[in-house]
Parts: sequence; C-alpha cells; structure tokens
Amino acid sequence: MTDMTKRVFLREVTDRASLAGRPAALLDRPKIEEAALAKASDGGWVVVDFEGIAVMTASYFDAGLWPLWGVVPRDRGLDALHPVLANIGQDVIDDVAIGLREHGGAAWVLTGDAPRLIGKVDDGTRRLLAALEQREPATAADLEGLDSIVRTAWSNRLAALYDQRLVRRQKDGKRLLYSVSWRSF
Repeated sequence: MTDMTKRVFLREVTDRASLAGRPAALLDRPKIEEAALAKASDGGWVVVDFEGIAVMTASYFDAGLWPLWGVVPRDRGLDALHPVLANIGQDVIDDVAIGLREHGGAAWVLTGDAPRLIGKVDDGTRRLLAALEQREPATAADLEGLDSIVRTAWSNRLAALYDQRLVRRQKDGKRLLYSVSWRSF
C-alpha cells in the first residue's frame, strides 16, 4: 500500500481528464511541480496518479511531466524527486513510453501487484535492478563480483540509474546505499 500523502492526482491538479498538447502542459507544469514538491516535501519518491485521466499525449508528457525527473529541491538540501506512475491506462502508458524513449529515460509504473519499467531500458539495466532488488539497500561494494563486474563499474552504473530516478540513494557515513525507487514507499 502506498502512502497517500506522497500521491499527486493529476486530475485534481489539472482539473481535466484529457491532457493534450504542449501549450496546456506548459500552463500545468508549475502546478504539477508545486503539487509534487508539496507532497514530497522531503524529496524522494512521489506517486503521480493518473486516476481519471483518459488521454495524455506524448507532447503533453514531454512539456508537463518529463521535467519532474529533473526537479531537485536543492534550496532545501533534499533528495531529488523520483516520480513513480500509478493508475495509468495502457493508451497513456504507450504515449508516456514514447516520451521517455525520446529522452533516453525510463520510469516505474505501478500496475496491479507488480511494478514494471517503461521507456528506454536495456537487458543489462533490468539485470542490474533485479540484482539490487535482491540485496537492497546495497552499495557498489556489496554488488561487486556479480556478473563479473568490479566495484567501480557498479558504482558508475548505480549512479547512472540514480540520475534516471530508477533507484534512490542515501548516505550512510561514507557509503552510498542504493535501493529501487518504487520499493521506497
């Protein structure tokens, strides 16, 4: 069960069921970012809930939602936002996936009991996330030796996944602990 306090309902924020076009997205973007930051005031994951959204075009995603992957409330010294998508219909998933692939990004989608990745995700990334899920939270040193990968390579891969907002990280002394984003709630 996800924490409802970290859930942004797009239907409520935008006040419409059809999210189409760049101009509408540019008008809605500040409201969406403000709602996400208010809900995830400590940074970290935020569920973007598509309940009640019948249509969302790739151009709307590109201008209105994709920027959430770059929101870092730095002025408060917080973790970056990690958007996780929920209650999203297949037609909308297809348009979001197009936008993510265009940006070279990926996102977790909560569908039923099993989260899945959409967007640009290769088999190596899927294996890495599966390895992390089995050992999380984990450091690059914890994963060293899996698939004959050395610590530096794990560190680089985990940092890249963090930049894509697919994993979370937290400091533990000098160590960086990583966990899969959707498991953080």
